[in-house]
Amino acid sequence: MDCELDGHACRALLDTGSNITLVRPGVLWGTNGVLSVAWTPTAVQMRTVTGERANMVGTKVVHIRMGDQEMMQEVWLAPIQDPCIIGLDLLARWGAQIDVSQARLTIGAETLASKGGLGGATAMRLQPHR
Repeated sequence: MDCELDGHACRALLDTGSNITLVRPGVLWGTNGVLSVAWTPTAVQMRTVTGERANMVGTKVVHIRMGDQEMMQEVWLAPIQDPCIIGLDLLARWGAQIDVSQARLTIGAETLASKGGLGGATAMRLQPHR
């Protein structure tokens, strides 16, 4: 799913198994190496989908835009595989609706369809439905 974080284009994974929205270090300015003062450092750990623990680096409220929806949202900086993971926190604020049988997500007036179906997973990569 294509989105923008603070004006930076980002390919995001939609993950209904994640309660929070995450971004990988290096995707946004000031997140490679020494953390920018714009970020609030944290010592919180997360549990990955494989059950491992990973240290989250910090948090920041960023401007997120996806389709016709825009808002300010707290994101967590963490060593994840995807550039960005959209979690339930943001999906709920957007009032997103997921149609599992059709593998589609509706946010506002825009409907996005999964490229490969759900396949029993909690995460989807989405593209605009035509």
